Amino acid sequence: MSLSTKEKEILERRKKLQAELKQIEQKLDDTVGQFKSDVQKKVSDTKSKLSPAYWIRKYPNYAIGAAVAIGFIAAPRRRRKVRYTSHSDHPAEPAVVKVREYDTGNMITSEIKRMLMHKATTFIVNKIEDAIDQNLNKKTADKTAEPNKAD
Repeated sequence: MSLSTKEKEILERRKKLQAELKQIEQKLDDTVGQFKSDVQKKVSDTKSKLSPAYWIRKYPNYAIGAAVAIGFIAAPRRRRKVRYTSHSDHPAEPAVVKVREYDTGNMITSEIKRMLMHKATTFIVNKIEDAIDQNLNKKTADKTAEPNKAD
């Protein structure tokens, strides 16, 4: 049983189309696999950059400084003295009395805290202003470069 030339051409065309379809499927699978791996990498990078451990490892000196500053600022300014009172019902119940003591050590500590807060605020504001200036300079440089590209 011999096939006509037209039937042979159809079979050849069918084989070529099947081979081409397999190539397209393989390329699509490769592209999807690459896309998945890229997305997974971006997600893991983003998760690691959002963790405090990443920033502590990247900037250990700043982290130590921030921890010390926060601890120093958050330290209580008041001292508590405990005074024992005796009532007829409950003998020797402790009563906590908040007392604000202004001795030399507290005044110096308070002044140091105030100065550190002022320095930290000035530093942060300067960094923000520098970042804004850099972004504005970058945008103006990009805008001035665009007309040259069109020429």
